[in-house]
Amino acid sequence: MPEWMDGIAGYTPGKALCAGVALGAANPKNVVVGLAAGVVVSSTDLSVGQQVVASAVYVFVAMLGVAAPILVMIFLGDRAEEVLDGWKVWLRQNNATVMSVLFLIFGVVLIGQGIGGA
Repeated sequence: MPEWMDGIAGYTPGKALCAGVALGAANPKNVVVGLAAGVVVSSTDLSVGQQVVASAVYVFVAMLGVAAPILVMIFLGDRAEEVLDGWKVWLRQNNATVMSVLFLIFGVVLIGQGIGGA
C-alpha cells in the first residue's frame, strides 16, 4: 500500500471528510462511472419517477463502500475495530484483483450497451 494510505486511519473527522471528497468526488474513475450511469439512466424509456428510482439505487450502491464501515462502527461497537481490521487486511491482499474485476465488469457492461445501442 502507498505510504499515504497507511496514515488515513489516524485522520481527524475533518481531514477524513476532505480526503473522502478528494478521493471520491474528484476521482476521474468515479466521475466517468457516474457520468456513464447518468447517461444510461437518462437514455432509457423510463418515466421520470422510474429514472429517479434507478438513480437512487445507483447512489445507494455507490455509497455502500462508505456506509458499510460506518454501520459496522454503529452496530458492532467495541467489536467493530476487529472486523474493520480484518476487512483492511483482506483488501490489502486482494486490491489488484478487486479493482481488475470491477473494471472488467464496468467495461463489459459499457461495451455491451454501446454495441446494443442502449
